[in-house]
Amino acid sequence: MRWLFGKHKGQSRAELISSIDIGSSRISCAIAEIDADNGLRVLGMGHHSSDGIRGGVITNMEHTKEAISKAVMHAEKQSRESIRNVFINVPSPHVFSHGIDVEMPIHGAEVTNEDISQLLSQASKNLSPVDKEIIHAIPSSYYIDGSHGIKDPKGMVGDVLGAKIHLVSSTLGPLRNWIACVEQCHMDVQGVVAAPFAAGIGVLDDDEIDLGTVVIDMGASNTGIAIFAEGSLLQLSDVPIGGNHISRDLARAFSTPISHAERVKCLYGSTIVGSSLERETIIIPIIGEQQSSSGSQVSRSSLTRVIKPRMEEIFEHVRERLRSLGVDQIPGCRIVLTGGGCLLSGTAELAQAILARPVRVGYPLHLQGLNKEYTVPYLAACAGILSYVRLQQNQEESDHRPSSPSPRGLLQNIFQKLRERL
Repeated sequence: MRWLFGKHKGQSRAELISSIDIGSSRISCAIAEIDADNGLRVLGMGHHSSDGIRGGVITNMEHTKEAISKAVMHAEKQSRESIRNVFINVPSPHVFSHGIDVEMPIHGAEVTNEDISQLLSQASKNLSPVDKEIIHAIPSSYYIDGSHGIKDPKGMVGDVLGAKIHLVSSTLGPLRNWIACVEQCHMDVQGVVAAPFAAGIGVLDDDEIDLGTVVIDMGASNTGIAIFAEGSLLQLSDVPIGGNHISRDLARAFSTPISHAERVKCLYGSTIVGSSLERETIIIPIIGEQQSSSGSQVSRSSLTRVIKPRMEEIFEHVRERLRSLGVDQIPGCRIVLTGGGCLLSGTAELAQAILARPVRVGYPLHLQGLNKEYTVPYLAACAGILSYVRLQQNQEESDHRPSSPSPRGLLQNIFQKLRERL
């Protein structure tokens, strides 16, 4: 797989790799080491609910720092390790992507790793949007003197080397706030990864990335979309509806606190209508009543009548977004659902009916030592960040390429860019 030149600083084999997935409902941390087979072995994972984030934006810095610290503390306790360097994600509402062609003269010389690095660096430095920061420059293919479709140009000879590159950028404001928040928790941000991209790396195998797959990352505030084909990322997108919208729908429909609506959704929610659910009833607390009150008795099917329309809306928006992105032109493209929102009973079946494509639920792959309790879709992005970093390291080690610039000062670099643009 060709994941090249995200913004990160390479770590040595002796060091741990740590990731933090910052979501609107949950913050997760994973700590892993490189095992004897050059793979990743998870030593510890921790997560904590987040109430200082909404729609991928920090709304309360102190609450967010507290949630990050607690998630990290749980992972450190389980792993018996202490971490200072981490990689984080960028939530899908603040991620943008588009494809470009970039080329440079090589004057009849043989293509080297340095030429390829320079080409990708040129794309990142010279084509960065005014109000955004490039976080990934991912080549899908190369061309030399007009000959297209080259996967690895190293060693070839020509006058002009070019590449079709997918640029992924993030808005500067939220990005610098995420980095500042983590660094105020006494950790250094070593790099950033787009959340839907990380989720895709976390749950897909090589064949799915090659043949064509859409990853739908069903989060709390948003639903991220990542499209993969021919061994590379093709597009990222986002639908601004997620699991929290369902919880709020339930809270309004049954006059219950949002926290209880979330619990009821997770325990009893479904998108499948059936007669058995009509006979099964549950008790839902009413807003403003004492905890000792009996609450309201409702059937599970009444929950479904609230949940299903919102889930249908999410997948209908996804369907329209995929059509606009040209997914219909990828023959046999399948769907992989991940994120906490896909855990509701019947979600995969509903997605398959609306999207008219094969659907499966994606769980974290590629990691060893992962406890069964952590093999869940809502940890896909956290696990994917680890896999991304290791893939980067493997690529750099095999190509003997220099690492991209160190983001120990990534925050300072962003501030410097802001000053230059004033």
